[in-house]
Amino acid sequence: MRIFVTSLARRDITEAASFLAQDSLEVGLRFFDATESSFELLSSSPKIGRVLTISGEEVRMWFVKGFPRYLIFYTEKSAEVKIVRVIHSARDYNRVLTK
Repeated sequence: MRIFVTSLARRDITEAASFLAQDSLEVGLRFFDATESSFELLSSSPKIGRVLTISGEEVRMWFVKGFPRYLIFYTEKSAEVKIVRVIHSARDYNRVLTK
């Protein structure tokens, strides 16, 4: 299944990696690798995420491998997994996703 990462999700990933790199460059770089690995898993098993309904749309939620406090929000259609956002679990994801 094809993976499509939105510009908002790419920005989320870059911001999170930059934040993590403030304490350790290695951790920041590992976060990039972990997101890619997690996206590959979602590509092969798109239904593993928990289903949420946000603003009337069905969205799935999964975590970044090795960084369980970072959540991946995605939709899945017949041939594509669309990564909508990657958000830290401390944030109000309902509010963030409905902007």
